[in-house]
Amino acid sequence: MLLKGILQYTQNPYTQYMPQHWKFVKEVWDSLELLRNTGKQCIEQRKKAVANGEDVPSDILTHILKSAEQEGEYDDGLMLDNFITFFIAGQETTANLIAFAIMELTRQPEITAKLQAEVDEVVGMKRDDTAEDIG
Repeated sequence: MLLKGILQYTQNPYTQYMPQHWKFVKEVWDSLELLRNTGKQCIEQRKKAVANGEDVPSDILTHILKSAEQEGEYDDGLMLDNFITFFIAGQETTANLIAFAIMELTRQPEITAKLQAEVDEVVGMKRDDTAEDIG
């Protein structure tokens, strides 16, 4: 929803003032609020984990926090904005990659057949796949 809102805003920045779009605009703002609140929770949980000396994953959030610590700047708003930027960019990049892969598989039936054979060999008829199946 948020990406749709960004797209709509770039196409027509006056959308928010048009009564016929107010429901859509409210949904976009609600989505943004949810994303920001979730981001705040993730940042706070990670900060607590780092402060308690817990094992934390080496992901973008950890790097944002370490960078802020090294620079001596703990601007929570900026950290939240960076987190959201990477979250949205990662979502968009992943979606585009999957769409491109599916498109290419439809164009290359021989590669699709090889891929299907490999999946059948590794995974078989299991109902639930595990990380070991793809690793």
